[in-house]
Amino acid sequence: MFSWLYSIYRTTLVLLTRSYRMAFEFVGAPFRWVGNAGSFLLQLLVQWWNSRHLRSLWWGIPSLLVAILSIVSVIVAKSTIPYETAQVYVTSARLAAQKEDWHRAQLFFDRAVELGLRDSESIFELASAAQQAGDRSRMSALMNYLAPDDRAVYAPAHLWKATRILEKGKLEKADVELAELHLQLAIQQNPQLQMAHALLGDLYFQTGIIEPAIEHLAQSHRTAVPYRIKLSRALKIKGEELQSTSVAGQIVQFAEEASQRDPRDLQARLNWSEALLLSGDRTKAAEVIVEGLKLADDPALRQALTMVWIQEADELLKVKGNKGRAFQVLSASLENTPNEILLFDRILKLLNTKEGIEGEEDVTLFLQQNIVTGRAVGLSHLILGTHKLENQQVKEAGFHLQQAFKLLPHGPVVANNFAWYLAKGDPPDPLRALEIIDALVAEYPQSPEFRDTRGHVLMALERWQEAAADLEAALPVLGNRAETHDALSQAYEKLGSMEIAGQHRRLAEQLRNQGVQ
Repeated sequence: MFSWLYSIYRTTLVLLTRSYRMAFEFVGAPFRWVGNAGSFLLQLLVQWWNSRHLRSLWWGIPSLLVAILSIVSVIVAKSTIPYETAQVYVTSARLAAQKEDWHRAQLFFDRAVELGLRDSESIFELASAAQQAGDRSRMSALMNYLAPDDRAVYAPAHLWKATRILEKGKLEKADVELAELHLQLAIQQNPQLQMAHALLGDLYFQTGIIEPAIEHLAQSHRTAVPYRIKLSRALKIKGEELQSTSVAGQIVQFAEEASQRDPRDLQARLNWSEALLLSGDRTKAAEVIVEGLKLADDPALRQALTMVWIQEADELLKVKGNKGRAFQVLSASLENTPNEILLFDRILKLLNTKEGIEGEEDVTLFLQQNIVTGRAVGLSHLILGTHKLENQQVKEAGFHLQQAFKLLPHGPVVANNFAWYLAKGDPPDPLRALEIIDALVAEYPQSPEFRDTRGHVLMALERWQEAAADLEAALPVLGNRAETHDALSQAYEKLGSMEIAGQHRRLAEQLRNQGVQ
């Protein structure tokens, strides 16, 4: 029995020994081949060096090729293993991200980068994971690497940076310029990036640069309803009515489908109504808003309905004899949104004309009834006060404008008109007027109306140099006002520049002869 067990033991030992030897031979074969080839090649090189015969070197070429191929194989094998491992980490990181396990995702992406993975997509995903994990310093460093301020590197990162800037809310000039730069770099790196075009077009539209706005908004996705609406509006501002209507008509279907999927989606309903309004269907636009108001009495829906009615009134006022109907529409708008400042200009124009309604008294009576019944009190005081100020009824104007300012202290038009009254009233109070208008100009530095008003206030304070600067800043937009040229004529006369003063005086007279005040 023992001899039988011993025999099995000997046989197993022999088999294992042979297996190890074969494995060693197999694993060591490439190294022996490289060694033999290198030794043979070295001998040939020595022989060639001694004899200087090219034929001696020729026979060594196969060995040289074998050596080179072996070295390349080793290098490729060494580089492939870390790359494949890195890809495994990337896959694991993406799976963790899908489960919103951001710490693990960040850890796996980190390991992939450590193993030499340097593609921008993975680094961008690492930055996103770091952001979600709360590691803001790491996220910022990676995003700055992918989206520097001086060159295009990775389009999604540039788009990400621009989006974060635009989401800040109230933007400074430097913020707008930086967002514009990164959107341009994103487009430079990937001209087909539709969202970058949409945001850049929107940015230009918001700042009043219409031509570039149209160019970029036109490249937004056709289902991106808010940006296509802005494209339609930009085309309308440019005077391209047919194109504007065509674009609006194309997006009505997408906007309608979005609203019908969720009838309580406020923004979808507003988009649908505006698309209809831009396409020229004011009746349907109003119906869409009224249906929404039945579901929820939201201020944004009420304002949208007023915008439809204002446009309706504007269309009516283009035809002679329709001022009475336009007044009815604007009256309904004032009841719908009592403090909508856009109604101020329309109703004031009606107060200054008697055509189509039974005289000024109808509008005045309506506004007085508003004040008595507590409906749109602040705006009604503002309209009445401004109208009376324009008609030199200073005392009554002062009462209404002061009441309007008490009720609507944050209304820009209210503050502007009250400051004007204080500078021109009887008795004037230019110091208080300057305090009010200074705050307004600080908030709206680009408004020519407010700069013009401050110029007149400074004239009342005899601060001629500052007054001239403000009045001239308003001239490119308000250069057809006789009273502005009168004020500049007086300011230049006080400053000793009689020739310019005379030119302003003559221009003011020409404007008055044309019926312009």
